Amino acid sequence: MTLETLKQIRAWKICQASRRTELAQIQTDLALMAKAGNKQTEGYKAAKKLADALAKSYDEQAEEIAQAEQWINHLPGLKQAIFRLRYIEGLSWTLVAQRTGYSEMLFPVLSVPYLEGLFANLIK
Repeated sequence: MTLETLKQIRAWKICQASRRTELAQIQTDLALMAKAGNKQTEGYKAAKKLADALAKSYDEQAEEIAQAEQWINHLPGLKQAIFRLRYIEGLSWTLVAQRTGYSEMLFPVLSVPYLEGLFANLIK
């Protein structure tokens, strides 16, 4: 787990929904092409290759998301809430402070040293 991965999680979660929809549409198209006897066409082969690549990318990102969420779930109470609100929900430090009832100034001070320590000592 890296800080960059945490920063990407929110975007990946948003992308996952559109990838799921796109993959389902391609799979539907592939089924229709196969039913029509077009499995040997270049269009079918290209669509199959695209579907396989999308599925692989989707699975890899889903694994990264699951690992990040599992990592966050193991943090102590307030830190877990801070990381979930900031990196999973994508809230600003101001909104994190409002939701947790703490000063906004506390969070960058709390999270950066905490992250650096965790990444240096616990996660390799």
